[in-house]
Amino acid sequence: MRKSLARSSASPPVRTSVAGAASCGPPPWHSLLAVGDYRPPLSRLVKKLKYHGETGLARVLARLLWLRWRERTAAGEEKPDLLLNVPLHAYRHWRRGYNQTELLTRVLAHWLRVPWQAQGLFRARGGPPQQRLGARQRRHNL
Repeated sequence: MRKSLARSSASPPVRTSVAGAASCGPPPWHSLLAVGDYRPPLSRLVKKLKYHGETGLARVLARLLWLRWRERTAAGEEKPDLLLNVPLHAYRHWRRGYNQTELLTRVLAHWLRVPWQAQGLFRARGGPPQQRLGARQRRHNL
């Protein structure tokens, strides 16, 4: 039986049995919600929000996420207990003037009627923009 190392920011590493984990199903934080593939026209909308200050697109993109959640809840999946946005490093937030994930998450939390914590996570260090890195460098940069 293979063992894996599970990490959580709230606790030290814990050894878990892969066979045991498979029989119980994945933990709730392993769920992923995607609107679609990251290609045009969706990728253009995301880039306009993120890099070109078109903050009004946050509501449009949040609506797409909300519609996807409606599909999931109709299929029996529960809403999340809490939404957290991915923080920007303070310098990058200052340069951009906003955090695009905060704009999306705030609206989505309202529509889903779930709590949202803007300061629930903290980015301790900056780094080069992911878009300028290769795949191996991106994994290391996380």
